[in-house]
Amino acid sequence: VLKMKGIYDIEGEFKNGAAHGQAVKRYPNGDVFTGTFRGNLHISGRYAWATGDVYEGPFDGHEPHGEGVRTFASGDRYEDTFKNGRMEGHGTYTYADGTRYSGAFVKSRMEGKGKMTWPNGQVFEGEFKDDQPVRAAE
Repeated sequence: VLKMKGIYDIEGEFKNGAAHGQAVKRYPNGDVFTGTFRGNLHISGRYAWATGDVYEGPFDGHEPHGEGVRTFASGDRYEDTFKNGRMEGHGTYTYADGTRYSGAFVKSRMEGKGKMTWPNGQVFEGEFKDDQPVRAAE
């Protein structure tokens, strides 16, 4: 067990004094990372925030990075590409009410070409900016 008083505790496999392999990292605020470490850095696994949000997938350092899934405490869910902890590139965001957006994301916002489908069957396909539909596809 590695204890960094007031910062985090790590329990699991170690190499040269650092978490390396499978381990669990617990933060004082209630956040927990379970997965693979290399030199105390998160490589892949599951990060559960005390708020109820959960991310599963690869990491770059301590940030979600690559193809993963984040489920929000609200019941919303995002699947696909993360970059430096943000939804980036192509992805699918499904709201708890069943509304679904599939398309481009920039800095965790719907930005660019995409398709929104509502539970009532209504569909918008076209350009999005700042999470809002702005122009239908022609």
